[in-house]
Amino acid sequence: LAWAGVAGVGVTLALIVAVGLGSLVGFSQLFWQFHLLFFNNVHWAAKGYMLMIFPLGFFYFASLVCVSIFAGLALIVAGVSGGYLVLTRNNNT
Repeated sequence: LAWAGVAGVGVTLALIVAVGLGSLVGFSQLFWQFHLLFFNNVHWAAKGYMLMIFPLGFFYFASLVCVSIFAGLALIVAGVSGGYLVLTRNNNT
């Protein structure tokens, strides 16, 4: 289970880096593609009130906060899993 935690953290951090690089290259395009992918219905309007009330910078900052929280939680899982593996290393040999 601990190795699965370490592997999951690796995948999570790789996805965070990939999305982070995409955001650095062009956040507005990534934002647009995200909404086309996940909100492919009539309930998301590209010129809707939500985009008029909140500027793109708000969504950029909100995404940074969310990604930071996910990265922090991933590092906590890595620490707990890695610590468990280190502490039980001598018991398995």
